[in-house]
Amino acid sequence: MLIETQLPLFELRNYSDKDVLIKKNAEAPRLESIEIIAKRKPFHRKKLSIHMIIPFQNICGRWTADSVFRKGLMLSEKLSCNIGHEIPIICYYDSSCCNCFTLAVSECVCQVNLCQTITQPYISLEIELERVPDPQKDEPASLFLRLDCRPVFYSQILRDVSDWYKSFHRSPLPPINPSAEVPLYSTWYSYGKNITAAEVEKECSYAKTFGIDGVIVDDGWQTDSNDSFFAYCGNWEPSSVKFSHMHSHVQKIHSLGMKYLLWYALPFIGAKSSGYAFWKDKFLYKNKALQVGVLDPRYPEVRHFLTQTLIDAVTTWDLDGFKLDFINDFFRLGQNHYSARSGNMDVSSTAEAVQKLLGEIYGSLKAVKPEILIEFRQCYIAPAVRPFCSMFRAADCPHDFLSNRIRVIDLKLGNPDTPIHSDMIYFPQEESPEVAALQIWNVIFSVPQISIKLEQLQEGLRKMLSFVLHFWNTQKATLLHGKLYPYHPELNYPVVMAEDDKATIIAAYLSGQVLDLGIPRIGTHCFIINATADDYIFLQLSRLPVHGNHFNVFGEKTVFSDFQKGINKITVYRSGILEIVF
Repeated sequence: MLIETQLPLFELRNYSDKDVLIKKNAEAPRLESIEIIAKRKPFHRKKLSIHMIIPFQNICGRWTADSVFRKGLMLSEKLSCNIGHEIPIICYYDSSCCNCFTLAVSECVCQVNLCQTITQPYISLEIELERVPDPQKDEPASLFLRLDCRPVFYSQILRDVSDWYKSFHRSPLPPINPSAEVPLYSTWYSYGKNITAAEVEKECSYAKTFGIDGVIVDDGWQTDSNDSFFAYCGNWEPSSVKFSHMHSHVQKIHSLGMKYLLWYALPFIGAKSSGYAFWKDKFLYKNKALQVGVLDPRYPEVRHFLTQTLIDAVTTWDLDGFKLDFINDFFRLGQNHYSARSGNMDVSSTAEAVQKLLGEIYGSLKAVKPEILIEFRQCYIAPAVRPFCSMFRAADCPHDFLSNRIRVIDLKLGNPDTPIHSDMIYFPQEESPEVAALQIWNVIFSVPQISIKLEQLQEGLRKMLSFVLHFWNTQKATLLHGKLYPYHPELNYPVVMAEDDKATIIAAYLSGQVLDLGIPRIGTHCFIINATADDYIFLQLSRLPVHGNHFNVFGEKTVFSDFQKGINKITVYRSGILEIVF
């Protein structure tokens, strides 16, 4: 079934006009939306297969929200998305990062596969929809596709796509909680499971002096054991050895002016927990390697148990929020496990049950504590879960600042209206301040999470961390909410810029680039972060600045005024900042 669009070929392969109705809407020049509506029953178990042919002209790279999915053009690749994994968007752009063609699919709960094959001079793009509706429900089904060929910088296209997804949310996006945009201390890389209340209190007393206003206590609080993987998850009672007086402990952290979030591996019932035998008939599956059973959210009693467990924790210990981990593990059996209803199941699809669970958790917790904080981790970042969390965090990449940079920028591009947190920043105590600072400079456009034993920091690292976090706190409005220009995804974002009415902030990550400031307005402040391997940068100036300041990695300032029109080679200490006032 051929469909006429702005593309050379758009074909619905395994459905005919007897099965579906096609509605097209030209929203703007080179921008279309297509609605595919089931005429009789919802899309049944036969895959909905859509085939597109895209001209290869000018295309040099491809963006997806999946940070481990290469940005370059591979011969053949498949991107799988559902409520627990990524966003069904694919954006092709040219050598100036201008959009060539972007496709977005409205289905963000059940399985969607985007399969790319390159057959010169075309890109063949297959969309496979594996939406398995509940046969006991008589519901219509439709699928929307957004086809965008506008020649606009690709990050603006992605922001428009994000706005488009809002129309499909069952629940509105919550307003940004200011407490979701403060640096957090995490215990995971610094302590692992070997954490106690006394150590949390000690680290928080130091963290507060750096401008860190919250703590996430990770795995280990619920067990005396420091091994056994997740075998002791499920009871969710504090260790009597490590956290014997949880409520008074939380109050001590609150007295410092800090928020307190607690880690929960949401789907897991550990093999050594008392609840394992009780829940064993309501597991989706057992993971012997992790020593857990994974609860089946299609049962209302499972969803009630998980929701009530979190409510009890908030009301009993006065918590401010949760790091809800391993939500993607609901999908290990298959991307959207489906079975006929059995027992007390009220949902047949795992994906739809997970959406229902997260909605019940968030709604119930908001009723108890309106300012509740919920962290979700990459890769469960789909638009279908956005309304049920306060922040997204980059997936684990300890001590890998390149991966951390790619992950936070990808998250910001796919979720511009949700606070984005870095993976926890960690560096050895013996590291040089210039190299350690790169861990933070590479994620400076997100909210940093710190996981270092602060008490043990040597003086140079202490001064560096104080300066960098002070800069972040001072400029966070621009860093988090300024218009974002992450250049060249295929080169791992070697230059990233954010700008608003107050400032322009540029981070340079690759040596030898010429940074062009254009023609800034008089009075504009521009900060250039040298996160390269060199102690200089190349700067193109069209207007001479009034003056400049140079800050080294410790924040020590020197005045700089030797600017010229054209290309300047300027000494900027490694991990330092050049401030220019026009």
